[in-house]
Amino acid sequence: MEVSGLRKRSSLLKLACILHDVGKPSALRREKGKIIFHGHERTGLGLTRIIWRRLKLSNDEGRSLERIVICHLRPGYLADHEHPTQRAIFRYFRDSGSDALAVLLLSLADQRATKGPLTTALSRTRHEKTVKLLIRKLLKKNKEKKPARLLNGNEIMNKFKLPASPLIGKVLDALEEAQAIGKIKNKEEALVLALKIIKQKK
Repeated sequence: MEVSGLRKRSSLLKLACILHDVGKPSALRREKGKIIFHGHERTGLGLTRIIWRRLKLSNDEGRSLERIVICHLRPGYLADHEHPTQRAIFRYFRDSGSDALAVLLLSLADQRATKGPLTTALSRTRHEKTVKLLIRKLLKKNKEKKPARLLNGNEIMNKFKLPASPLIGKVLDALEEAQAIGKIKNKEEALVLALKIIKQKK
């Protein structure tokens, strides 16, 4: 699949494999005799932006690289739990967008290449199980038609006498998540949740 020009997504993934840990040198810290790299994905995001712009990649390619770098640890975090929640899975797909599969493949390769006392047979098996689960969900998700919103922005503004503002977007995002995980199933439930969110955000 081409991303821009004649460059394919597979080529972009190869570049992401090179860049995904580019933030580690700057994030390196020593705590209690251990070397840690907390936040290296956020540091790497900034460096990746500099690199893709120097390479004169398209905006689509650049945004794709950034998503892969910032999200590359997420499958591992999900694998820390034997049964990831539907909310966590929804947020993974929401944040990784069209690069969800690329992130999963990179995460799998990254985990396979990792060695050390924390890399056990159990952790590897759980990671692979989680990645397979997410791939199955992604393939199923791609075949399904996205459900219509229970409420749109105009309905929220009219119902609660609100002007157009970032608050409307936050309410819509929260409703989309709640609908995706089965927390709300109809317009009445959506209105109740919207009011709750509005009161919290004001």
